[in-house]
Amino acid sequence: MKKVKKFFYVALFFVLLWGVASCNKENGNDGNQGEDGGEENQPETVIVLTNLELDTSNVKTDYYLGENLDTSNLKVTAVYKNVFSSEITREEVTNNIKIDDSKFDNKFVGTYDIFVTYDSGSEYYSKSYQVNVKDVLGLLPNYVNGLSVSLENTTYNVGEALNLETLVVTAYYKDGSSKVVNEGEYELDTTKLDMSKAGNNQELVVKYSETYEYDGVTRIVEVSNFVLIDVMDVLTGISFVSGNTIVEQGNSIDTSDWIVEASYQSGAKYNISGFTVTANTSLPGTTNATITYEENGVTKTCSVEITVNPSSATTIKYEFNASNLELATLTSNLVSEDGIYTILANTSEQVVIDANNKSIDDYKFTKRIKLGGEGSISSRSIKVDLTNYPSNASVKLVVYAISSSSSADRTLLLGDSTFTNVLNEFSVLGAAINKNEATINGGQEYYLYSSSGGINVYCVYVEISM
Repeated sequence: MKKVKKFFYVALFFVLLWGVASCNKENGNDGNQGEDGGEENQPETVIVLTNLELDTSNVKTDYYLGENLDTSNLKVTAVYKNVFSSEITREEVTNNIKIDDSKFDNKFVGTYDIFVTYDSGSEYYSKSYQVNVKDVLGLLPNYVNGLSVSLENTTYNVGEALNLETLVVTAYYKDGSSKVVNEGEYELDTTKLDMSKAGNNQELVVKYSETYEYDGVTRIVEVSNFVLIDVMDVLTGISFVSGNTIVEQGNSIDTSDWIVEASYQSGAKYNISGFTVTANTSLPGTTNATITYEENGVTKTCSVEITVNPSSATTIKYEFNASNLELATLTSNLVSEDGIYTILANTSEQVVIDANNKSIDDYKFTKRIKLGGEGSISSRSIKVDLTNYPSNASVKLVVYAISSSSSADRTLLLGDSTFTNVLNEFSVLGAAINKNEATINGGQEYYLYSSSGGINVYCVYVEISM
């Protein structure tokens, strides 16, 4: 209970008493009958608002979640007191009443105070009563209270349609039971999912609701859960942006300052690393380098023109080492990265690259090229292409090889592009790997092949003197 202006009116009471006493004394009247024989003077009546009485007997004070407050049957009575006579009077009031329900919240269970204030014009008084908000679910024997969601495929590419064939939605209940919710009974919320944009952990939200009736109250219970979707951007291409494209003859390209940009299906573009570059820098001039980049199973390439400056070295070496090749059974030609060497093979006359350990000079070989028999211009031979070098360039050719038979030495031939002119014959031992050398010129193609029987080649290199 809150009394307003209580102390003000107590003070007023004493002021009035003092005023009356003072007037009596000034008039020579001590409060008894006056000289004229008149009646005793009476003080003025002072009525004070002292209380409010709230009758809530016909007011709804118990509510369920979601129900609105109803104060229509509230009866408010103002209680007054005569300051001098202490007489109490009551008066039911219907106007100038303010109801403050700011503390009431029908979304949450609890007990709330409703404040009632009456303003008489010169004074006001406040009082409160309480209402209760209950959850109808607490009175139900069973209701849905949980949801689980599962989906097999949760990774997609940008723009790909969401596949919901394996979506399983299960509802759980207060009593521990559960049921699978059929398609059409639940609602999908994709406000947090955008299949047109790349992004991980995007939410596919599933909502399910059931309606319950109790004590005239309808209660809708909604449960929800989500599954995380990863949307991957699809690589659509790459392009060279900037970087040094000048290289010295015979050297590898320095790509440390290269900027290569990847483009994606969503329209996004990013600078990338992890790309590879292949180029033939054996000759001065201009040539194209191929840039290759792979991401999520998608491979893209682009090319950039590079300038190859003449070598400052007097000798350039190109080596073709079997240890650096992949194990394979070749049914078609295999060209070295520098373009100098080609292993010639076809489906009927295959060439095998397999594992085998041999050591000689400073080399420790781990693989070999098995020519497998007599060679020809189209198979079972190794072509050495020096057509991009001047014919007056002196070239040292070195071959490390062994006969495929430990008991039979064989002959490795060095022929020209006609495959009819034998320029050199190398004796290839069967007991141990050996080194053979020859001096040739630039400006033409050469072939290494067996005259008869198998020969295993471990390494070939040329040193070109410019």
